[in-house]
Amino acid sequence: ATGAGLGMIAAGTAAGLPVVNAVKDAMTLESAMADVSKVTNMTGPQVEGLSTDFIDLSERIPMAANELATIAAAAGAAGVGMDKFGNPMRDQREQLLQFTNDAAEMGVAFDMTADVAGDTMAKWRTAFELPQAGVVALGDRVNALTNTFGGKAANVTDIITRIGPLGKVAGLAAPEIAALGSTLDSIGVPSEVAATGIKNTMLALTKGNAATKSQQAAFDALGLSATDVAKRMQKDAAGAITDVMERISKLDADKQSGILTNLFGSESVSAIAPMLTNLDGLKARLDLVGDASKSAGSMHREFLNRIATTEGATGLAGNALSGLNITMGKALLPTVVVLADKVREAASGLRGWAQENPNLAKAIMMFMGAGSALLILLGGLSLAFAALTAAAAPLGIALGP
Repeated sequence: ATGAGLGMIAAGTAAGLPVVNAVKDAMTLESAMADVSKVTNMTGPQVEGLSTDFIDLSERIPMAANELATIAAAAGAAGVGMDKFGNPMRDQREQLLQFTNDAAEMGVAFDMTADVAGDTMAKWRTAFELPQAGVVALGDRVNALTNTFGGKAANVTDIITRIGPLGKVAGLAAPEIAALGSTLDSIGVPSEVAATGIKNTMLALTKGNAATKSQQAAFDALGLSATDVAKRMQKDAAGAITDVMERISKLDADKQSGILTNLFGSESVSAIAPMLTNLDGLKARLDLVGDASKSAGSMHREFLNRIATTEGATGLAGNALSGLNITMGKALLPTVVVLADKVREAASGLRGWAQENPNLAKAIMMFMGAGSALLILLGGLSLAFAALTAAAAPLGIALGP
């Protein structure tokens, strides 16, 4: 009888597990969509429609619907789908969905998590004042650079993000920063070191009249002037940087280190010096990013290659099942809310009763505690007896009646 009872409990638990999972999946997406609603001011029906969009999108991109919602939340926080006054645009839902699609493809292509991909694209839009098409074009360039010259797309992406709007101040466009970052990443320079080195390069070459005496002396040794270089940085930053690097590379080896230190600071020499030995590679990278047609669609093609693998295909299949779970689970959420309210009311009522009858409540808890302790003791004795019986069996000793 006991075995039959336990079997029925196990069968009931197994039968109910899909329902529990469906509700959990629906609740997870619901929570993620609450974050989207908070930063976009979207109403219930709009949020519900976008939620369905993410479920559909998850069947084409191997990211869970709640991960896609995380990307959309980053987009909303960055003002995607909002006008300059902070008001929702008519095509807000379409803009958020497009951003989410693009960022998700970047995440898959660059092997980045959903939150990092969304945050990266949002920062690029703001830092470089790019439209969504421009952000995608920058991702295309990063992917083309790493496919052609090596390195990791995620690392180059990190370098670009770390430098941010400083590039625009120095005259460097985001694609040119990508080329510099790719040059350093391909030879193993860590992202934070590379970003610091590139920042110090841009700052030193744009100082103009504010250049220190040691920097002015270094420019003089190269046959340049700080003010002229600063002006060139605003017109042709890539050309100015490569010119300075070429002039340094022509110096005797024992003089190069001193010039680099005086110009850019000792902490950046390790990041900048590799450019001297890889000038041809830097020029080739700058040439690649200078023509958008050479990299157009690169990131999307990389994404398609990744989802064509077995892992990608199984991920999409899993997302399809999860989408079904979520859709079924959504129908149960109102019931869960009602039941939760009932449990809350019952618990609140019991708490009030316990406050009014502290002695009786204490006695009940002591009784339950004693009963629990007794069960634990009996269970322990039972286990000990079983172990002793097992040990005595080979010796031919009989225990018990």
